[in-house]
Amino acid sequence: MLLLIAISVLPLLVMFVSRNPMLVLCAFPVSEMVGVFAQDYMFNAGGFDFIPMDPAFFFAFAYLVVSVLRYPRKVAGVLKENIFLTVFLALAGLYVVIYTPIYGQSAIGEARKFYGFFLFPLLALLVIKKREDLRRFVQITILAATLVAIVALGLAPMRGSTIKVVSAEGALMIALAAFAMLIHRFHGVVVFHPMTDRVLLFLFAAVAISLGHRSVWLAIGFGLMLVLWLYFVRPVFVVKFVVVLLMLLMAGGAGLVYFPEVGARLGEGFAGIIDPYADETASWRIQGWTYQLESLQESGRVLFGNGLGSYYSWKFGDEIVTVFPHNAYVQLLLKFGLLGFITYILLVFHFFRRLLAFRKRLRPGRMKVYIEMGIVTVGAVHAYMFGYGFDLIPLIYFGVAISAAKLLQREVGQPHLVSRISTRLIGRQGIPAPIVTYGSPRLDAQSSG
Repeated sequence: MLLLIAISVLPLLVMFVSRNPMLVLCAFPVSEMVGVFAQDYMFNAGGFDFIPMDPAFFFAFAYLVVSVLRYPRKVAGVLKENIFLTVFLALAGLYVVIYTPIYGQSAIGEARKFYGFFLFPLLALLVIKKREDLRRFVQITILAATLVAIVALGLAPMRGSTIKVVSAEGALMIALAAFAMLIHRFHGVVVFHPMTDRVLLFLFAAVAISLGHRSVWLAIGFGLMLVLWLYFVRPVFVVKFVVVLLMLLMAGGAGLVYFPEVGARLGEGFAGIIDPYADETASWRIQGWTYQLESLQESGRVLFGNGLGSYYSWKFGDEIVTVFPHNAYVQLLLKFGLLGFITYILLVFHFFRRLLAFRKRLRPGRMKVYIEMGIVTVGAVHAYMFGYGFDLIPLIYFGVAISAAKLLQREVGQPHLVSRISTRLIGRQGIPAPIVTYGSPRLDAQSSG
């Protein structure tokens, strides 16, 4: 009976989300937030295990199918412009087809759990059609991170510490939101309200660090280096950066004095970063990476990998370990081989190359914030990936950044907009209007976005 009702209702839901695709887009950060607190929850129906992210995946896939049927040229254009993303998704789909007969549902489950996230940037490019859509989506993403941070603070008194009260995925969600707020502050762009933005920035920074996930600390450290690199030519920024960093260090030092047990646990975490073999958790992971990569080489599958659904297995002491390797790069090599690894590297290289070219030509404003936000967050997460696999939240910021670039390209093809921008430049600054051609990223003349 329930199955018949579901079959009857689903077409109506697909029609509804096809007319309101922003709901599908916003379902991803909300589902990520739910997944942080229901990470191990699965609902079984018809022999299949469903996770909190599955409804978002289903409606995203349904919207993409409808878009292909209704706007084939538009979809083809997006796929062509993002060729490496397209190739990576096609490779994942091909591996599902090849290895499902061999490994069964585990091939589908692994693709859904780790690589289905790559559908999100494609969905964002098709759904986001104006700047207001982008602004609201960023607000929802940051609100989702805010709820994770508040719940983490609420759990701390019950656990006696903030250390790992939420998963590494939740801590990463908070850390990347901190970078998003920081870049908004640098440009003087308001997300919610000036005072609210300041509070959220310090809340995100404090919670992300105090949660004690070493891989997230690596992401924070690398992200700060990227921020310093982006703004190093601005002396005022460098001074503010140093002052804020010193304030955070002083606040952290005072906290360690009042909470020595937390300080001891954080010290153990930092020791594990400096010398991974001194930490048992890090050492068994490293041993697992080495053993499995050697096995891959001996099997002669270096080029194409073992395929989706294949099982992890290595021996650590007297114990047989079968969990995933906690390293996205090793995971890529094991599953897709050098073919998938190189495709992913080209995807990331194309992303940074394109956005850095846009950034050089953009005036300060909201759209430049989104470009720089993507550069910092996506760059930072590649340090995190040395300790964990792929996650949705960095691909959300990936989608925001390339959607901003797409909007800028689309706007420059509108003569009335170019004329309006040129008039504003002449009126406000008394300078000749820039010559802008289609496809040029010299676009954003609006200081407030």
